[in-house]
Amino acid sequence: SARETAEQAAGKGRREDALSAYREARTSLLEARRLARGDVIFLREILAELEFEICLLEDGPVATSKVGAVKSQYAEILRIMPTFVPALVHLADIALLEGDQALARRTWEQAYAMAPFNNFVVKFRDKVESPNQDFRIPEWIRRAMDDQSTDSLLQRDEQSRS
Repeated sequence: SARETAEQAAGKGRREDALSAYREARTSLLEARRLARGDVIFLREILAELEFEICLLEDGPVATSKVGAVKSQYAEILRIMPTFVPALVHLADIALLEGDQALARRTWEQAYAMAPFNNFVVKFRDKVESPNQDFRIPEWIRRAMDDQSTDSLLQRDEQSRS
């Protein structure tokens, strides 16, 4: 697919090829949305991802007002479906790039509370935690992730209610 081609080109440092492939993927996705029989949240999310990748390649990390449009797209996705974890994780990623570690942490914690073993949630933790010493994942979340069970989350939730 065009998106895979873009990711491969970006991984090899071929910026212009990646941009061209991401733009092609965006065009295809916009056509898919036009032909869809309704509003498909998954298509919205992929479009926001593509727009963000294009922003990063065109202008560098968060150096553009286009990122604001991407954040608005994710916010709209969450308005329609508040439990859509990938949108929360992408917003956490953007907050981190913008230097707002507190917002990144809060947003990621929301995603984690909904879906602790979701691939987006785990990848964000792995990407952020080791190279970024200021980003501390609360101990109760770390224990729950390490336990590979939701029992710790349930216990914490019960304790917070009492």
